Amino acid sequence: MRKTLATMLLGFSTALLLGGCAGGNGETDAGGGVSSSGSGTPAAGAGEEITAESSTRVTDDPIEAAYFGVYVWKAAVEKAQSFEIDKVREAVYGLEFDAPGGKKSMHESNQHTLKPVYIGEILKDGQFKIVKKFNDGKLVVPDSYSSYLHEKGKAPGPTGGPQEGKKYPQPEVTEETVKIGVLHSLSGTMAISETSLKDVVLYAVDEINTSGGVLGRKIEVVVEDPASDWDLFAEKARKMITTDKVSVIFGCWTSVSRKSVLPVFEEYNHLLFYPVQYEGEEQSKNVFYTAATPNQQLVPAAQYMIDQGSKKFYLLGTDYVFP
Repeated sequence: MRKTLATMLLGFSTALLLGGCAGGNGETDAGGGVSSSGSGTPAAGAGEEITAESSTRVTDDPIEAAYFGVYVWKAAVEKAQSFEIDKVREAVYGLEFDAPGGKKSMHESNQHTLKPVYIGEILKDGQFKIVKKFNDGKLVVPDSYSSYLHEKGKAPGPTGGPQEGKKYPQPEVTEETVKIGVLHSLSGTMAISETSLKDVVLYAVDEINTSGGVLGRKIEVVVEDPASDWDLFAEKARKMITTDKVSVIFGCWTSVSRKSVLPVFEEYNHLLFYPVQYEGEEQSKNVFYTAATPNQQLVPAAQYMIDQGSKKFYLLGTDYVFP
């Protein structure tokens, strides 16, 4: 898809090209254009020391959201002093974490993440230099439902969560270990993007285990490959919850894969950490969305283009859930 998109863009002026093209997994090598960012991960150049506070170069990357999600779950478990699903979910709300790109926090109620939002100029090394900061560089509050699509107060409420009197599968935790699930495509069309998310979850787990684990227990990882097959995503999620008895699952990239597994997580009242910017219009008590919502990415991007004098807009994207 990226090669096709690059071919389509030949002959276009990219002075005001906006979008997720700069936000893959370090694979972009465009030499012009700008992109909106909902993360802000610093990336150092040769001989250049960059910190989250001083950086003017960032990437918009689900990798950071995946890493952030693992540590948020760990912090929630320690706050709750429990691996029980409902206790961990309640402990997530309001948590703060110093991610590689700076401080982020979980919303107090709507399952999404407060984060900095930037517009950046794409550089030849795939990074981009900040040209505009929104909200004076402070964290932008996520909107789970778009005000452009719903009147104020008319948006649907949250879905999922526990039903009174119903019993759900609970994580299998021993004195030595606790299991988590990783549900990312390692084969098929999405492997090029999702394999790196699996790797970063394993990286975070290795860091945590090296420093003593969670509540004194080492994390054991169950990895499944849904092979870019949306039905298989749901099947693998069900197996992890009911057979492997994991305490949480980190997974999915595309919105259609997330929507495929959502009924499973709501059926069993389990937890998914979803690490990719998405279309919004969803608020399940069984999902924590650690990447950007439209008001943290698409809306600022469009506003920036309007401020620069743009009057015509072209949308290049796959015809499915998002965009």
